[in-house]
Amino acid sequence: MSAPLAELAVRFAAFSLLLAGVGAGPASLLPSSWPARARLALAPVLGLCLAACGATTLEWLAPADRWYPALPATAALSLLVAAGRARRARAGGPRAGGPRAGAGPRAGGGVRGGLLVAGELLVVVAAAFLPVATALAAHGSVGPMSYEVYDGPGYVANAEAAATVSIRTASTETSVANYVQRWWHLDTASPNRLDDAPVVAGADALLGLDATQTYVANLLAVLAAGGLGLYAAVVVAAPRARRLAAPLAGAAFGGSFFLQLVFDGSQAALTGLAVLVPLLVLLVEAARRPRAGTLAVLSLALAGLGTLYPIFLFPVVVVVGGAVAVLAARSWRGRRVAWRPWLVRGAGVAVLAALGDVVATVRDARSLSSIATGGGILSSFPAYHLGAGVAGSWLLQTRDLYGVAFGAQSPLADVVPALLVPLAVLAVALPPLRREPVAWLALALVAVSVLLGAYEQVRHGCGYCEDRSMLSAVPPLAFLVFAGLGTALSSGRAGLVAVGRASRRPGAAIPGHGRGAARLGTAMVAMVAASYVGLVAYSSTNARARYAAGSLYVTGAERALVDRISPAGGPVELEGLGTLPSSIAAEPYAYELLVARHVAVSVATAEEGAGLASDWGPRPVRPPWFDPSYRLVLTRLGALVGGRRRVATAGMLTLERRVAPVGVTVESGLGFSSPTSRLATVTGPLRLVVSGARGPVAVRVRTALPGRHTGSGGGSAVHCAVVEERSGVRGVTLDVRGGATVLGVSAVAGRC
Repeated sequence: MSAPLAELAVRFAAFSLLLAGVGAGPASLLPSSWPARARLALAPVLGLCLAACGATTLEWLAPADRWYPALPATAALSLLVAAGRARRARAGGPRAGGPRAGAGPRAGGGVRGGLLVAGELLVVVAAAFLPVATALAAHGSVGPMSYEVYDGPGYVANAEAAATVSIRTASTETSVANYVQRWWHLDTASPNRLDDAPVVAGADALLGLDATQTYVANLLAVLAAGGLGLYAAVVVAAPRARRLAAPLAGAAFGGSFFLQLVFDGSQAALTGLAVLVPLLVLLVEAARRPRAGTLAVLSLALAGLGTLYPIFLFPVVVVVGGAVAVLAARSWRGRRVAWRPWLVRGAGVAVLAALGDVVATVRDARSLSSIATGGGILSSFPAYHLGAGVAGSWLLQTRDLYGVAFGAQSPLADVVPALLVPLAVLAVALPPLRREPVAWLALALVAVSVLLGAYEQVRHGCGYCEDRSMLSAVPPLAFLVFAGLGTALSSGRAGLVAVGRASRRPGAAIPGHGRGAARLGTAMVAMVAASYVGLVAYSSTNARARYAAGSLYVTGAERALVDRISPAGGPVELEGLGTLPSSIAAEPYAYELLVARHVAVSVATAEEGAGLASDWGPRPVRPPWFDPSYRLVLTRLGALVGGRRRVATAGMLTLERRVAPVGVTVESGLGFSSPTSRLATVTGPLRLVVSGARGPVAVRVRTALPGRHTGSGGGSAVHCAVVEERSGVRGVTLDVRGGATVLGVSAVAGRC
């Protein structure tokens, strides 16, 4: 095992075990009629909810480096509660749990059953961990990384800043020490959700690591928690499904849809998606058997979803409201329903959920109001085109987002994965679940999510908002597909026969059809299931290859290069790190690496859309963002700018020491054609920043003539501008032809 993979595995295990420990107590409150493997699998996602609610509340009062001992203390207490309840259950014997006691065919027991359960859980965890972890390890990285959307730097900044600045302080204090704290201030002062950033900050303080070291480990732990939650949902809500259905459903959290969210850094969305299907199962269980323990766990799940990703609360509320309306209609038609107890229980659950995290509840009210009125829509959002020919295959994971969202919108463009297999899967999977309330709630959630996405596109013309609204359809769809296929395969009325003439009693014979027809139907269902699983695996493999090859990584060599910089060595200037076409995140990640090591950072970039300014706001070329006294430069333009001496190189990054009294740095206007290119070309107005000038300074830029990439004399041109500024810092713009290759930049006293 490579060193980066081992590091990721250890940190992933630490986060996962912490979540499982915190969630062990709430999981022990679940009905004893549920299989033990389902309660065990639900512990991490319940731990995520409890940890998020508690950490956000504590983070309001104090920064994480003061309250972090509460995390292991909560885990220890939760494990004690779970152990105590298990001991009492063994002493009192098995308790009646309703008709689903011992649910699940071939549940097994003893050592063999335990090994089987361990193997199933390991499949789910491996599907969440290995695709991303091995991609990073191949690049010598433990993260962070970015592909197309640059959300990662913001989430890293929040977790890093939360370690030393509380929510209450950050939301009101506008005087910040650096850009990491500035981002934390912007998020806490806005109605934006805080997801599990306080949890990560507390875990980092506990482990003695910084957010750049644990960002990916946290994402993968959330992914595994979501997969295990989906596994448990199939075990509980589809008891007649083949045993293989549950681990395959959980492994769907490692599919192409979720890989895109991980590589794009959609941390908040992933945390919310992990909670959705377990929440639906808890809603049905609370309606069937409203035990105090079940209602308490349901309140915790609702509070967790509101803390982690409140955008998903709206479709859930719509679905629950629709279910209540159906019950009311049935009551009006003559079926009596005792409404008063249900109203009391519902109000109690809602109040407990709101009180579970008061800080998040107050923020959620403002956040949902802002989204409903179209607030927060930025022109920089990606312009996805999710037509009917794209959305179905994307949501079912038979094709990945970036393979389809910018291309043909017709299902006929790729008829098998876009149309035939999805339709066949839904036609076979849905009928066997028609008597399962969880399936109806899941189907309603899918419909509401798709309708909300269509509304966002029609009302606001925001493809990114449409994408965001439809995210909540994917876990319910995965549940429906795998639970339905597993149920169809396990019953005697499987396949095409089951679709046309399902019997009223599970397992009953089908009048007019022989055993051969049932076998044929089962074979047809197996073929559909195999085709679907194969397409999902193929799509996920292609997506992983796309993201692994095209992402920006903070490599171990680059991290080691930053580790060589002493905090006592003065400010370090960042130069040219936001110049790649798809790596605006490079500059923020480098900035965060330095800040985490308490190194003062100087950044000259002031232009909107470049580097830190792309998400963190433009700023003037003056202190505290730019410090003219910098002595070291961390640059992507190694050996391109004169007046410096090379200290070390790692990959595309070079650490240089300023030796000339007059310093010049490239602020904007240069770019690279690929992540591995060493030739910088002019992409716009070439803006430089000169410092240390006490008289006229000649700034020269030498470029290759059109069609040339190297050369001197007749093969190059020199562009020169004179800086007359005597105050010490001056920006200068040179009119250099776009596309020209830059061979050198220098600034010397005198005139052109």
